[in-house]
Amino acid sequence: MGEKAREGRGMRIPRRVSIALIVVIAYVIASLVGPLTLRSDDLRNWNNLDYWEMNPKAKPPEWYGAFKGLPPSEWLRGKYREGVFRFTYDFHYGVAPEDVVIVANTTKSIEVTLTTPDNETIRLFAGSPGLMNYTLHLGENYPLFEELAEERCGMRLTGESFFGKNVLNIVFSEPKEDCLTNPKPLYGRYVITVKALDSPIVRLLHGGRVPRLEPNETMKVFIAGQSHGLLGTDTLGRDVWVGFLGGMGETLLIAFAGALISVGLGLVLGTLGAIGGKAGTGSNLASRFLTVLPTLPFAMVTIIALGTIELENRVYVIRIHSLYVALVLGILLTGNVSRNVRSIVKEELRKGYTESSKALGGSLLWILRKHVSRILIPYSLEQLAIAVPGVIALLTLLGFFNISPGFNWSSLMSQTIVYNAQYQFLWWLVLPIGVSMGLLAISFVVIANWIEEEFIKV
Repeated sequence: MGEKAREGRGMRIPRRVSIALIVVIAYVIASLVGPLTLRSDDLRNWNNLDYWEMNPKAKPPEWYGAFKGLPPSEWLRGKYREGVFRFTYDFHYGVAPEDVVIVANTTKSIEVTLTTPDNETIRLFAGSPGLMNYTLHLGENYPLFEELAEERCGMRLTGESFFGKNVLNIVFSEPKEDCLTNPKPLYGRYVITVKALDSPIVRLLHGGRVPRLEPNETMKVFIAGQSHGLLGTDTLGRDVWVGFLGGMGETLLIAFAGALISVGLGLVLGTLGAIGGKAGTGSNLASRFLTVLPTLPFAMVTIIALGTIELENRVYVIRIHSLYVALVLGILLTGNVSRNVRSIVKEELRKGYTESSKALGGSLLWILRKHVSRILIPYSLEQLAIAVPGVIALLTLLGFFNISPGFNWSSLMSQTIVYNAQYQFLWWLVLPIGVSMGLLAISFVVIANWIEEEFIKV
């Protein structure tokens, strides 16, 4: 019957199927090439929270920030002259950045000042960078901002009062009442100056000489903005683009391998179940058990049992090979496929042409290979196309319960619920994966429908 359909209509691939194939191929290519475009350190340190500690937390993408007037994250270019480093920041945004971070490569005490566009100079830090692990988060210098809030905003505040507020609004806005929570941004060029701290005691320690920074005592300034990168950051400051593109390869590997296992095992169990005998009885019981088994809870328990839970850089991770994950998910999704295969094989074995083949001495194996396989092969391809997005959806769903084995999309989804659901919904964590799952699901369904129309239906 499939042959008649093909003879009548030919093998012309419809445009919708071509588009679906292009989408699938594009994602496969992206999963292979994409990680090569990322920094290897970013991929290697995905679970290293210290590595991402300078990034702003839970911030949207820069392209979204451009519409909302949010400052992006950026490294400032500095100039060195006569022992002083100067960095210029062009500020033209609606709100102040989240933090200004100084990475100091010196053991000397330093002074950091900020000169505003109206030529007001504000001291932001004075002391030894070694006490701050050589990374100065100026936005966390709350004792200083208590004084600045009173001077510039007329507000008497303590450290607890700054919780949930952007303290840098105080220095990136015009001095006025309530400039912390209702700032009027002061646009223009800000100059951040870093130099050696000068005082009589420091001069005494330097033999009476004026202290100065040398060119090899490098300084770097990072503006932790209110937006970051192509896809923003999660609640731990990790770059979502790195997680999305870097985790795509393992996600698709698990999806394709899991789908192959699901369909392959379904073919075996369904065919044996239709034949009968002891093997058929056992296969039939196994397929019934897999059909009624609660998939998600059993997947969670099995993956945790097979893997090892380790504390890595203050983050609990599940160590398990991705193929083991594919095996677990593939087996758990076998039930319906095996039941359908069993029905197909039993129906085919009752038809007249199979009875004629038996009468002519054809073995059961020959009948399955010559006759039944003509139905099972296109059906298997159809089920394979449907199973791939199913495995992706199940893998991603595990992330909502903080079951994120390996480096894949489930680890991003775990951040959405486990760390941040009580505060806000980070759409930039959900949207890339949601759109990708939707595109892949639609593409595979289109392919599956075409296979059914072209090869299965009369």
